[in-house]
Amino acid sequence: MTFLHPAILGVGLACVAIPIIIHFLRRRRRPIPWAAMRFLQEAMRKRRRRLRLEQLLLLLSRCALVTLLALAVARPTLGAGAGGDRPTTLVLAIDNSIASAQRDASGRTGLQRSIDAARAALQGVDPARGDAVGLVTLGAPGEALVWPPSPDPDAVRRALDRLEPTDSRVTLGALRRVLSERPEEEDGRRTEVRLFSAWRGVDARTLFEGAPLGGVDAIELSPPGDAGGANAGLADLALSTPTVVGAASLAPSTRVSGVVVRSGDLPAQEIAVELIAQPGGVIAGRGVARFEQGQERASWSVSVDDAALTPGRAGRVAVVARLPDDANPRDNTARVVLSKRRELRVGVVERAPVAGDLTPGAWVLAALTPDERAGIESFRIDPASLGSVPAGSVDALFVLEPSRVPDAGWTRVRELLSLGGLVVLTPGVDGDLAWGGRLSELSGGTLSLNANAGVREEPTRLSPDEPGALLGALRGEFADLATSVGVARRVSIDSREPDGVVLRTQDGGVMLAQSGGADGRGMLAVFTVAFDMDWTDLPARPLFVPVVQELVRRGSGRGVDASAVAGLAAATDDAGVDRWEPDATLAGEDGVTGVPGSRAGVFVALGADGRVLRTVSVNPDADAARAEPARSDELGAGAAALFPGSEIRSDGDTGDAVMTARQRTAWGDGLALTLLALAAALAVIEAVLARAASHPAHDAPRRVGA
Repeated sequence: MTFLHPAILGVGLACVAIPIIIHFLRRRRRPIPWAAMRFLQEAMRKRRRRLRLEQLLLLLSRCALVTLLALAVARPTLGAGAGGDRPTTLVLAIDNSIASAQRDASGRTGLQRSIDAARAALQGVDPARGDAVGLVTLGAPGEALVWPPSPDPDAVRRALDRLEPTDSRVTLGALRRVLSERPEEEDGRRTEVRLFSAWRGVDARTLFEGAPLGGVDAIELSPPGDAGGANAGLADLALSTPTVVGAASLAPSTRVSGVVVRSGDLPAQEIAVELIAQPGGVIAGRGVARFEQGQERASWSVSVDDAALTPGRAGRVAVVARLPDDANPRDNTARVVLSKRRELRVGVVERAPVAGDLTPGAWVLAALTPDERAGIESFRIDPASLGSVPAGSVDALFVLEPSRVPDAGWTRVRELLSLGGLVVLTPGVDGDLAWGGRLSELSGGTLSLNANAGVREEPTRLSPDEPGALLGALRGEFADLATSVGVARRVSIDSREPDGVVLRTQDGGVMLAQSGGADGRGMLAVFTVAFDMDWTDLPARPLFVPVVQELVRRGSGRGVDASAVAGLAAATDDAGVDRWEPDATLAGEDGVTGVPGSRAGVFVALGADGRVLRTVSVNPDADAARAEPARSDELGAGAAALFPGSEIRSDGDTGDAVMTARQRTAWGDGLALTLLALAAALAVIEAVLARAASHPAHDAPRRVGA
């Protein structure tokens, strides 16, 4: 037990000496003899023992009365722990993660309850004793709002007033940083850490992982929240294509897919998903996620009405997915950004053909623009002049003679990939494999050409097995179209990515492989055959046009407009980026500030000239918004492992905190009132004893005279 006002307690206890001093001063008075005094002295001698006992009881009651008043006014509390009068550094860690926005049956959020508990804890801070308070948040990546610790509790209260939930998960990152970087405490100083959270969406076994932290005297964990309630959120939003071409009636409709994550009560149900296009706020599609009883995750996919996609800033359109409101609204909205273009520009890298020759480039150009509705502008580029073509002037390149591309040309290829463009490589008709090293360089080592195997002349056919995701829109008709495609010659390519192979031959070989660029942007697609009838009859088959069209539409713009999960790392340090800013017209809401981080929204990267370079749509961490709280025994065990040697305030069986700060303060207030009541009762007893001790002296002469 400690006291909110220890100085008052000290003064009050010192006042106990006053009745003692008065008692002994009265005994030192000299009696003055007078005529009738001998009768009174005779009576007093007969009652001396009783009078001494009464005077002793009267002295004790007066001392106890002063002590009780001092204790009550000093306000006892359990809040300061075992530190007593030692100055204390109190570190308050508040959970403002996405799960803290979960409302309970009373309509209050976990964050509101944590703030109330933190405010109650501040009542135990005594700046006069040398106490100081720090404040950190637990919503990833975490912030040190008040640090170094401040001796001003009001500064912490103001910071608490500004707290809002993030859209990210719980992390101890900020707490670890401030504790590991704090200066050595002075001798006799105490450090306490109090974590306020309902512990929803937390894996206690991983939360407390890491190097142990020393120098902390006591850790207090608030108890987990109630196990009731439910929540549903959006996760894994994805587009079938990052670029929509306005006139592309030949292309399948754009599809948006995702996952609905449930927690808490899990009945069989259907949850509606609504898609809204921004800017404009037009409904672009509706879908449903269907759940069986006990099922936690369900996928959904919705075809978007391309007519509803009105381009905004730099031709971008945000598709906003929304769920009906529930106990935690922060994970009910997610966004994905695409680019809407009037047409795509595609270069075919090949020497000019001799009149009448049907070259691989001729086949590709015909497949790119089968009619005027394709929305693709295509043109031939000589390999020797590729280095003079600005990378930003094309959306895709088909490099059909890679061995003839000079170094400057490969530099442009790398730049196109870094801008999110598509690069399609095929071996040349002559079978020259000198470009193998370039393939490994462009793919970051995930694709490699087996030049030692040379050109294999082993006739086979294209496998009718389902193609990879890059050609996912063709799955319905692919088997019927693939069986007619023959392969006579091919090179050998190895892919180190699990989903890197898009098409295979019937003997298990690779026909088409894909990879992102070395920096994770753009799309690199590599065929093992030249588009020549001596290699394969694919160019003459009905499958060729949809394959080329899908490659261009799905591969262009990859990695330019990215998605990220709130609280997890988002690339914000790109070369050429001057600043980041939120885009409210794409996000469909105001109030988001700063750079991509802990809060959901759409952010644009701007160059020094104000040009939009790319966008990032940051979405809530729905997996961290689970309604179920962590187990209290796991929380206690995790805290004990992270803070070895520290006092963990918990119930030994359950790991629940013994008392929250609010409970301790309420306990102290109740005790203070009890002490005042005892003091009042003792004052009455003292008055009775004082009267009883004085009346016998007045009554004695009458009894003697009788």
